[in-house]
Amino acid sequence: MLNWSTIQFLLFLAAPYLIRQFLALFNRRNPQQNSTNPSHPPRPRTRYDIAISVLLVLAGVYEFLRALVFPPSNLFQLLDLPFDSHPAVLRDYLLQHNDTLVATTGLGAEALLDLLKSGHSRSIIATFGQDALLRCAFCRESEDYMLFVLPGVASTYALALVIMGLVTITNRKQDLRTYSTIFLISLGALELYSFMTYTPVLIENVSFYETADRYRRLAFVALMAALWWFERSDERTDTEILADIAKEQEIMISRAKAQSLQRASVLRDSNLRRIHSDFYKRLEIADGVVSADPEYQRARAQALSRLDVDRLMKEAEAFVGSVVEQGLRTLEPGFGEGAQQQASGQ
Repeated sequence: MLNWSTIQFLLFLAAPYLIRQFLALFNRRNPQQNSTNPSHPPRPRTRYDIAISVLLVLAGVYEFLRALVFPPSNLFQLLDLPFDSHPAVLRDYLLQHNDTLVATTGLGAEALLDLLKSGHSRSIIATFGQDALLRCAFCRESEDYMLFVLPGVASTYALALVIMGLVTITNRKQDLRTYSTIFLISLGALELYSFMTYTPVLIENVSFYETADRYRRLAFVALMAALWWFERSDERTDTEILADIAKEQEIMISRAKAQSLQRASVLRDSNLRRIHSDFYKRLEIADGVVSADPEYQRARAQALSRLDVDRLMKEAEAFVGSVVEQGLRTLEPGFGEGAQQQASGQ
């Protein structure tokens, strides 16, 4: 079930996140780049973030234990016999473990021997597991056994989907929902295809159902680990972005008021007003000296020759016009029409 093509497919699904994490690690190691493009401070972890982390750990441990410690029952593994064992050998082993078999399967050695005499029964165990053969009352053909095991397999996928949905509600892990869904659907399709095309191998004592169950649960463990590890801790919500914008606007308004108050205070005092005027006069003189310098004029002319000033002016006019037009559209209809009529009258 798990071959090189499957591994390549899983690596293809994980590649975008691996690349993103590698780039993030590189950015963290480059303080000069981070200083020129500072990121938002990491968001503190909430109680829900901690709860989903605990949920992922518990789910991962559960799937790991079900995969390696508590696999599906298999009497051939218990007896350490292959599926194609001779009936006489199988009978001896069944009689030796009769008490254990009664406790695990509910059937005695003779009943199990009668059930396992045919090669069809053994191929069913080799493909769909022990429970399918012993507990399915309506099963006659392979398709019936397939229908019997499908609900149990689907329930494991449903549990993984529920956990994935709860985890990816937060902004930290919202981007993982699409890839997690694709991963689960692809894994389910691969497992279904493997069941439909599997040919029983009777020289072994491990059923395909056990193998599929083990790899499926280990894949779930890998998914839980990926959901736990990958996240976007600096992701901000729309409300937080709007709050930051409002805060910046308040700062700009406060600075404008402070500058207006400062200018009024300076102009009211004769001494400060004289210093203010002298300062700007010196700036004008310095600007005139620089503008009259021949080297500056040559550099300015050379720079302007490389620019298409007419095109830049047209683009600026078009941009300003679009901004003004969009602003008028957002105003009240009467105000916008009145402003346009006034502009056309002028």
